[in-house]
Formats: sequence, C-alpha cells, structure tokens
Amino acid sequence: MTDYLFYLLLGIIQGVLEWIPVSSEGFLTLILTNIMHVDFSKAVELSLFLHLGTLFSALLYFRNDVIKVARCFLTGNFLRDGLSRFLFFATASTVLAGLPLYIAVGSISLASLSIINLAIGILLIITGLIQSIAIDRIDRGSKAVDEVSTRDSIIIGLLQSLSVLPGISRSGITIASLLMLGYKVFDALKMSYMLGIITTILLEAWIIIHRSIIYNPAYVVSTAVSFIVGYLTIDVILRLALRARFWIICVIFGAMLVISGISNI
Repeated sequence: MTDYLFYLLLGIIQGVLEWIPVSSEGFLTLILTNIMHVDFSKAVELSLFLHLGTLFSALLYFRNDVIKVARCFLTGNFLRDGLSRFLFFATASTVLAGLPLYIAVGSISLASLSIINLAIGILLIITGLIQSIAIDRIDRGSKAVDEVSTRDSIIIGLLQSLSVLPGISRSGITIASLLMLGYKVFDALKMSYMLGIITTILLEAWIIIHRSIIYNPAYVVSTAVSFIVGYLTIDVILRLALRARFWIICVIFGAMLVISGISNI
C-alpha cells in the first residue's frame, strides 16, 4: 500500500510540474534518489517513463494541432506548414544530439546523494537564469510559427536535447529560447509543447523497447494519476507559466540543493 501511495504522489507531482518550467524530471529524480533510495540512472529512467501520463494529457489538450500536423506528415506536405516544418527539423536535431547524451546519463551510477543533489541544483539554477533573461521579452516577440526558419528549428532541437539532464526544464529552455529568438508568446508555447509531445513519444518508445524498466502495477497508478491531474491543470498552469516567474523557484531550490550538496561532500 505504501508503494501505491508513494507513486500516486509521484503522479500528482508529475501532472502539475510538467506544465511548469521547473524540470519535473529533476524533482522526480530527487524524490526517487533521496526518499526511495533508487539508483541515479534508474531514477532518471523512471522519472522520464512517468511522463507517459502527461503525454496523453498533452495529446488530448492539443488534439486539433496534433491532427493537423499528422495530416501534413501523412500527405507529405509537412515542409509547407510552419509548425510541421519546425517539428520535423527540431525533432531530428534533438534525436541526433539527445540520444547519445541520454545514453551517457543512463550509464551513470552515482552513489553519493550529495553529488546528485549538487548536480541537479546547478542545473536548476541554470534553468532559472535562462528563464529570467527571457521573461522580459514576453511582449516583445513578433514572429509567428509560420515564419519559423530551419536554423531556428535546429537551435531549439539542440537546446531541447539538454533536457535529458535532470534539472534542465524542457519547456523552460525551449520556451525561453523561442522568446529570445523573437517569437510571440502563444506561438512559443504551442511550438514548445507540440515539440514535447513528439519528443516524449520517441523517448517513451525507446525506454519501453530498449531499456530495463521493471514494470509493476504502481507505475500504472502513477501514470493514470499524472494523466488525470495533468489534463485538469494544463490550461490554468499554461496561462501562468511565463508570467508567474517560476524561474525564482528554480534558482532558490537549486541554491538550496547546491548548499546541501557542498556541505555533505
């Protein structure tokens, strides 16, 4: 029963934090390593696997855009549609850069919790600082998704690949980068979360087929809860995600982890 309650809590956390640019992977990894004493590499893999629930939340919420993009790819017209073209080049660059990084992270087994906390703390601070720079550009963007260039798409894809590192927020780094490249807020949000859908689908397929997740019913509970909570919270949180200055949470919590990690080394 304790495991079920714990994974139910993980599902709630994932369902809420997925839409907030604070790295849900980082927080889940911290919980799994510090409380459940799960090996670092397994904790990273499991935290990424638990994104499956919020993937279905995003698919349901962005269903109209998902259907439109799917049609563009099925008809071979994806290079003519701005969003589809962006997703194609951004996903390709993410896979090329992110897969080797993901494999490298998955091979790490850190015995020291202080080192894990220190590393995640530093990455959370980086995530927060990037967002703090971009937040001043929220109302300055003029570029729409139809104007996206191949160069911009590749840049965003390469930056997104860094999110396999627990502490780097995928949505945080991609939305901030799109804002700094001059895109409108609504377009930046749509581009980021649609890219997240495709990336998560590929990542979950890789984990399920090639990795060694040991499945148990508790994972099903966690995934189902994250789907329900994710869908119920996505609309409200997306409206707040940029203007609520969540970057401060990243910096403060990251600093606490860094101090804790250094003091315990």
